[in-house]
Amino acid sequence: MRNIRLIHRFFLGVLLTNCAIASVVGKSPNTTESGIEGQVSIGPMCPVVQPDRPCPDKPFVASIEIQNQDDQGDLLTIRSREDGHFRVKLAPGKYTLTPKAPNPGAPPHAPPPESVTVESGNYAHVKIKYDSGIR
Repeated sequence: MRNIRLIHRFFLGVLLTNCAIASVVGKSPNTTESGIEGQVSIGPMCPVVQPDRPCPDKPFVASIEIQNQDDQGDLLTIRSREDGHFRVKLAPGKYTLTPKAPNPGAPPHAPPPESVTVESGNYAHVKIKYDSGIR
């Protein structure tokens, strides 16, 4: 009976250690004070925009891949909210943001990748605009 208890304690210790390691893998130090935030929109929303009939762009839910330019191994994919906003904590460095097309080859079309620099203690602000294809 004593051996069974020791075996259970051993495996519980292994399990807890693996959980603790998994929770920190891929996280960079100093991620609490810096990152990237922004707004994703889509437009135009009307075939012909006229001065007396405004037709503003609309918020857009989109997937965006983020890759650290110094460490090409990790790739993070985030999604903007219903209001088009997103915010992600990242360590200082240079990143490439690649908006993903929801229907590759068909509208709406994603904009090209964008390089963003994150400075310590700050959030870099970006605006990403998808092309609706409406003309």
